[in-house]
Formats: sequence, structure tokens, C-alpha cells
Amino acid sequence: MRPSLINVFKQIVLSLILLSGLHLTNCKVVDDCSILEPSCNPLATLLVLDFLNPRSIAGLNFWFDASAAGKIDGATINTWPDSSGNGYLGIASGSPVFRSNAFGSRPGVTFNSSSVVAANVSGFSQDFVFAFVVKRSSFGTFQNIINFDNATGGSNGFSLYFNTFDNFRMDKTGCCGGVTPGTLYTTSGAVQITVTGSSSAPPTFYDAGTAITTGTIQSYTPGSVVTLGASSTGGQVLFGEIAEVVHYKTLLSAENITLLNCYLTRKYSIPSNLTCPSNLFPL
Repeated sequence: MRPSLINVFKQIVLSLILLSGLHLTNCKVVDDCSILEPSCNPLATLLVLDFLNPRSIAGLNFWFDASAAGKIDGATINTWPDSSGNGYLGIASGSPVFRSNAFGSRPGVTFNSSSVVAANVSGFSQDFVFAFVVKRSSFGTFQNIINFDNATGGSNGFSLYFNTFDNFRMDKTGCCGGVTPGTLYTTSGAVQITVTGSSSAPPTFYDAGTAITTGTIQSYTPGSVVTLGASSTGGQVLFGEIAEVVHYKTLLSAENITLLNCYLTRKYSIPSNLTCPSNLFPL
């Protein structure tokens, strides 16, 4: 497909700005495109090509990006601001720590035996997409990445977690399995996982963009609390780092699922078999 004139113009303008030495605040430039952080200079927003970040896909509910959680390496965080533009705020307890280079040159939030971040959110629907990047420092125990439930637990929410066999699962709280892929995760490196849920179709699990449909159809009616790094009651804690967590309140097209997975795997240098559009984050 031939590039549109406006995209050619954007590339020319961006190239001229880069040659001039003008600094695009909080933007990391890769070849001729930019991977934008949540606080990126609005000027750069006008210059990149088709896909900027998760806000570029309709239906975004919340987006917790570690680059918004802190600035000082090794500092305890008290809050984790949502980067979706919807104004949510994660409240930290148990001393999670901001690490500026947890994922190579990119930051993460480190969780340990008591760390948790919880936020009051809205907009959950029966059709949804969760995507995240995480790495663990210990294995063989239940470790929650995301729990979507009420503040005291319940039976209709769900958890995204690793079990004692180091399989990734999505389970309905207090009930039964949704996604139960057979993929083992015993690496200390970063992994990127995307899960779709629907009341009318089995959930789909993506391991760095590779799709596996498994599990059974479930009806989820969680409350308004999303918990990162532990269960809603503070148990099954994560030992490791979270880079990003993204939630959409709708199912996404196959094209947008690919864009989202390309964004996360390329941003964090996670190997994948994805065929990404040529104008997205060149390697």
C-alpha cells in the first residue's frame, strides 16, 4: 500500500525536527516513528504515523503505564495515575517501588510480599480485553497480576494470575476457569499477555501475539475495584515487576488486537511471531 501524502509529510517534518536537534519531551524515537509515553509532548503526537499508544484504539477504559508512576529510581510509590484520560488513580500500599530500568531502558513497578495497587474504576462490560507486560522474580506460587472484583472479594469477578505450576490462568473468582492455556512461564524475562473475554464466545489468550482459544464461556459481574499485584483481599501477591496494564471495555477487531500486541512486544523488546505493519515501531 502506498503511503498517504499526509503520512509522507509527517515523516518529513519529524525527520527535519530530529535533524534540528529539537528534543521531544518524554518520547523515545525508533527509526522514523515514535513510541509515545503517556506524558509525551503534544507536538510529537502530530508527527507520528498511524498508531500512537493504547488511547488510539476506541474503548480504552484504563491504562496503567509505569512511566506515569514515578520518576526517581528506587523510590516507593504512593499512587499510580491512570494514563487513559479517564482520571482513575491507583492507590499503593505495602511499598511498591518505581524502577527506571526494570524492563531494559523502560520503567516498571516492583511488587513484593505486601505490595498492592488498587483503583476504583467503572466501565466494565461482559466483552473486554486485558493486555499487560510483566516479569517475575520467583516461581511456584499463586501470583495475581490483575484482580477485578469488589473490595472484599466475591464470586463474580475474575483474576489473571500464575498458578503453582507456573501456568497462566484467568479464573472466575471463587468458581471456575476461563482461560487455562498450557503455556508454562518459568522465565525471569518480560512476558506480554493479552486476554479477551465475552459472554458469547470462549476467551482468547495471546502469548506475545500468538492466539490460543481455550476455556469456557463465563458471565462476569465484578465490582468497581481493580487490584494490581495481588488478589482483592491482598493475598496471592506478585513477586516481580509490572510495566503496563491496559483494559478495554469492548472486544477489539483482529487488526486492533495486532496493533496492541505489536505496541507492547516491540516497546519492551519481547520476541514474537507477529507481522506488524511496516510503519509501526520499526526494529
